[in-house]
Amino acid sequence: RNPSLWDAVGTAIIRQVVRAAQAQGQYRALCVAHGTLVRCGTTTGWLFPSPETVLSLTDAEFAAVGLTFKRGALRAAAAAFLERGCAWAEMPADALVDELLRVRRVGPGFRS
Repeated sequence: RNPSLWDAVGTAIIRQVVRAAQAQGQYRALCVAHGTLVRCGTTTGWLFPSPETVLSLTDAEFAAVGLTFKRGALRAAAAAFLERGCAWAEMPADALVDELLRVRRVGPGFRS
């Protein structure tokens, strides 16, 4: 349902193993702290940070938004997205799932 593959991947990582309300708070904190501010009329919001931005965040910046546990997976996904994101966007859903499961710290068992 998300038109941005990168946002969808990041959101899924943040949602792993936490309650929905906690994930929503972490997502919003990350977007406000490091995403791009957008305005549409009187509505203001923040986009999910780019993969480049996620890779540039320090451990302290991840901690400040409550994502210390997720920083490894987010960094691995950002690096993989920069390397293979264009190809992923062209894949059928079942092939994309297989590709995402190969990303270190994202796939089965959150392997490190």
